[in-house]
Amino acid sequence: MIDTSLAQQIWNEVERAQRILLHMHPTPDGDSAGSSLALRDVLDSMGKDVTLIQGDTAFPDYLRHLPGAENVEPHPYGSVETEQFDLFIILDSANKDQISRQSEVVFPENLRTLVIDHHATNEGYGDINWIDSGYVATCHMVFDLLTAAKIEISREAATCLFVGMFTDSGGFQYPPTSAATLHAAADLAAKAPDFSEYIFHINNTFDPENMYYRGIALKNIELFHNGHIAISAVSASELDSRGILPDQADKSFIANQLKSVVGWDVAVGLVESEPGVVKASFRTRKPEIYHVGKIAAMLGGGGHQAAAGLTLKTSLDDAKRQIVEAVLAWENEHGATE
Repeated sequence: MIDTSLAQQIWNEVERAQRILLHMHPTPDGDSAGSSLALRDVLDSMGKDVTLIQGDTAFPDYLRHLPGAENVEPHPYGSVETEQFDLFIILDSANKDQISRQSEVVFPENLRTLVIDHHATNEGYGDINWIDSGYVATCHMVFDLLTAAKIEISREAATCLFVGMFTDSGGFQYPPTSAATLHAAADLAAKAPDFSEYIFHINNTFDPENMYYRGIALKNIELFHNGHIAISAVSASELDSRGILPDQADKSFIANQLKSVVGWDVAVGLVESEPGVVKASFRTRKPEIYHVGKIAAMLGGGGHQAAAGLTLKTSLDDAKRQIVEAVLAWENEHGATE
């Protein structure tokens, strides 16, 4: 639940602003897309001049059916004349790299910044910061913010918020999913009764290349640390050999599959998006022991207790070495036992 005084600060900023900028983080997921699309819907209804940019990465096909997706502008942060905006609302972005990795992120002096995020690694880089890792999704935070102000949530916004909560919680299975999460989801589902159609679309919109990647990734499983760490690594050349684009390599899906195996406590999906650039998705079946968000942060990434991400500019073999060493260092520091 948001503090009343903080909620008032946030709405004071919104009321003062006329031109508002929204964005999505690189490789946007359901929470990034859902929270920004929903908030755009609300701000539009308030008469604000709102621009929502896709950020560094093309808007993913599996989310294009979400209400309002057709109005997302295909621009990264670096190409936007930010001095023309009054307020930049930064959602679901633990640090400035989640705004853009293509160029340095600089805020002009006239641009007020508001950060709303649920990542524990977020240190607060906005003029106003609402950071609460007790939420499973930024979409739930937006829901509570709107509810606190007694703002009506449209069917379209409710759909986007529900999708973000559903996807970021792994279908309501990841911590810190709670009774409050389910109450909010039920409220949103009542406003958007066709929510199940959107979930079906998200879970069943794949290209053949997605399947080819999964086959390669499952073939490439390696175990470390007496089988407690499972890593699947797919090289750029393997992607090229089957005509798979990096965006079609769903490393988070593979990490989830790996962590479903009893005994594989930390699971990592690695994809070499280009030679020398490795992207990682972390999952754990024991979040009470392995905080993978903080483990990823040791290497420059970040995320949540049970799910996290990371980009390393190195080889696949070195990425595996660094990740295994980070997990072992976490165990040594926090007394994790087999």
